[in-house]
This record gives sequence, C-alpha cells and structure tokens, in this order.
Amino acid sequence: EAPPVAALLPGQLRGIPASPGIAIGPAYLYEPTLPEIERRSVEDPEAEITRLREAIQAARREIQTLRTQAAAQVGDYEAAIFDAHLLFLDDPALVKAAYTRIREARINAEAAWQEAVDAMVAAYQALDDPYLQARAGDVADVGHRVLRLLTGVRHARPHLEQPGILIAADLTPSDTAQLDVEKVLGIATALGGATSHSAILARALGIPAVVGVGPDLLRLAPETRLALNGDAGLIHVDPDEAPLAQFQAQRRAWLARQEAARATGQAPAVTLDGHRVEVVANIRGVADARVALEYGAEGVGLLRTEFLYLDRETAPSEEEQLTAYQAIAQVMGQRPLIIRTLDVGGDKPIPYLDLG
Repeated sequence: EAPPVAALLPGQLRGIPASPGIAIGPAYLYEPTLPEIERRSVEDPEAEITRLREAIQAARREIQTLRTQAAAQVGDYEAAIFDAHLLFLDDPALVKAAYTRIREARINAEAAWQEAVDAMVAAYQALDDPYLQARAGDVADVGHRVLRLLTGVRHARPHLEQPGILIAADLTPSDTAQLDVEKVLGIATALGGATSHSAILARALGIPAVVGVGPDLLRLAPETRLALNGDAGLIHVDPDEAPLAQFQAQRRAWLARQEAARATGQAPAVTLDGHRVEVVANIRGVADARVALEYGAEGVGLLRTEFLYLDRETAPSEEEQLTAYQAIAQVMGQRPLIIRTLDVGGDKPIPYLDLG
C-alpha cells in the first residue's frame, strides 16, 4: 500500500494523506522495543498454555481500559476500533492455533503465540482489499501486547519532551490513541495506509499525518525541521526561510478555520427554511460532556451508565454512581441530560454480575 519515496523537489518526500492539517516542527524518531523471542522446547505444554491464557486475559483488561480512555478522548465511534482487538483475542484462528502449536510442537508460549500471530498477519496482508490488509496492523498490535506481557518487557509509549513531529516505521492503534496532542504536532510514518486504524485515530485526535512515506523518512537526522502537509501527503525537509514562512501562514490559516468551526458549532442549528434543530451528544463520562459543550452540544441525549461498570472487578457503589452523575450534571448546567439505565451483557460482559 505504501508507495516508494518520491522526491518531487529537493527536500520533499511524498506519502499518503492520512489526516488533514499543517504541522511544523523538529522530527523525533520513535523506535519501540519489541521482545526478542526464542523458540525452545518445554516439558510441560499445559503450563505454557496457562501462561498464555493468563497473558491474553491481562491483555484483554489493558485493551478494555484503553478503549475507555479512547472513548473519553476521541469518542465512542473511534474507540470501537479496540473492540476489534478484543475480538482477535477470542478468535480461534489465533488463540487455538497457538494452543495447538504448544501442545503438538511442545514449544514455549512466546514462540507459539508469535508464530500464530505472524501467520494471521501474513493472511491479512495477502488479501486484495486495502481495508482488510490494514487489519494486519491490528493483529500485530494485539500480538505485541500479549508478547510483552509474557516476557515482562515494558512498552515505552511515544513520548516527546518538546512539541514536534513524530516519525516512526509505523504506529499501532494503541500507540496513536495515547499520544499527547499538546506535544505531537504531526505524524509521519514509513509504512501504513489511510484506512489503518492508526490513521483513523489521528484524524479523530486532529493530528496532521502522512503515512507510507518509505524508508528514507527513517534516515532523517534527529530534530531535523519538517513541514508536514497532511492534506497533500507531502513532507518538506528542513525548508528555507521563504517556504517556511509560507507553511507557517498555511498553518495559521488551518488553525483559524478550526477555531471558526468551533465558534460556528456554538450557534443554534437552523435549517435553510428556518426549522430549529436540537443538537445533543451521546456521552460516556464527564470528559465527553466537556468535549460536547466545546463543540456546541445543547445537552446530552444519551449518557451510557455502563461506563461506571466496565473495566473493574466489583460493581460501583451508590455513592460512586451519585458522584459521577453529579459531576456530569454540573458540567451540563441547566442543559438537558438523559441518563440511560444500565445496558450490559452480550458485547459488554460484566464478570462480577450474574446475568443468567
């Protein structure tokens, strides 16, 4: 999916437009540490299966927490990306394949899991549909999470000390969802495509991004000044003062358009024939309530109360529920707030509740 590097002019790199906007800043390379996996024979395959099962359960808890955090930051629709990650952890083509490898080859859990993940990644990459090809990145993301839990290798998230442009071979959805939007002005990756879940999250976060740039991107010297155009899919490397001034003007215009859009969102919604339309939000918590008001919501049409029950071992107390609802009501002021009673079960299991 990624095209070869194309130098349109000296100092220019072309990629795939993934998230609109202009970003200017120093380049910071992110190189995640992945566990090194050694394939070895084991005497007790069932013990290895237990280790793998526990790592998968721990990964599931981490992903559920990440989904909750993402929903609060970018919204429930984009956060649903992580539902797919949870489904991969239940997919027999992945999990049972790893268990079978452990039992039949009598190998360690790490090696068996890595082999099963690699096989599924290759299967997705071999598909003709670009959207389905992009799911290989989700499988790899889930695979690396479980491997880190098995090996005890701590994952270093992308972290910038100063505002700049994050460059990497690729970014997983988990990495993208946890970016600091105050520090990460733009994203550029050597691999990836516009339909990847990382690109979708970048758009939701409002971070300009260009993906599929190619390997030359990773050869840039640290803190090289970049001007990134997420609409055109272009990166200008160390631009001179004249073009830099032009990019800065484009960035100011882009930021002004965003601010104007937010201001417009605060105005009443009225159709061309004068019909007034109420615009309300679908939220999960107090963070969503603040974002909704920032973008012009006139109230809450649906507060999902299950946000208090998920990703925990015990049910919330009455006092905890009251505190959460009061905090949201305080943010909303006199605006309407509709609270839905608990909706769990099915795709939202609650292990500590016996639902029959």
